Amino acid sequence: MGNLDGPERSRVGAVLAVVAEHEPKSSGSENTFAHDLSDIADIRDEIGAMARDAASWLSKQALYARTVTIKVRYHDFTTITRSHTEQATRDEENIVRRAIALLAKTDAGARPVRLLGVSVHNLSETPFMPPDNPQPRLPFEAPSVLPVLSTAENAISATAGIWMVDGMIPMQCYVIVNQMPNAK
Repeated sequence: MGNLDGPERSRVGAVLAVVAEHEPKSSGSENTFAHDLSDIADIRDEIGAMARDAASWLSKQALYARTVTIKVRYHDFTTITRSHTEQATRDEENIVRRAIALLAKTDAGARPVRLLGVSVHNLSETPFMPPDNPQPRLPFEAPSVLPVLSTAENAISATAGIWMVDGMIPMQCYVIVNQMPNAK
C-alpha cells in the first residue's frame, strides 16, 4: 500500500480488519491453470490435492461435510459442477475418493481443462449417524406388501407418514390403496 499519510491512511485503515461473524456454510479452492490440462493423471492429481486441502480445513475447523463438489472449466470456458452427498465426514481418504469419482463423470482429459475446483458443503459439528431402521427415502421404495384395509380412510391412516428426501427435507406423503372388488 506504500506510505499513506493523513486522510488516505485513515480511509484505508478502516477496511483492513474484516471479521466474519457467521458460521461457514462451505469451503473450497479452485485453480486456474496457465496452460490447459489434458493429461487425466495430472487432472486427478490436482483434484486430489484440492480435496486433501478441503479435508485439512474441515479438521482444523472441527467440522464435518456431507457434500463434496467439484468444478471443471474446459478450454472453451464451459463450466460444470458435480456433487455427491452422503454421511458427513472429514476423512481425507473419503473426500479425495469422492472428488476423484466425480471427476469420472466429466469430460476432463477428453477435453482440455482450464480450471479445477473442489469444495465441501452441508457442514456440521458432528457426523450424521443414520438411524438403525431408516425410513424409505421415497414412496416407491416402500415395502411392496401393504395391508388390505376395508376403507380408503383406514388405508390413508395406516400408510401416512413422514418421508425424508436426501435425509433433509420432510415431506408428508399419503399412499391410497384401492381395494379390489372381491377382496376381503
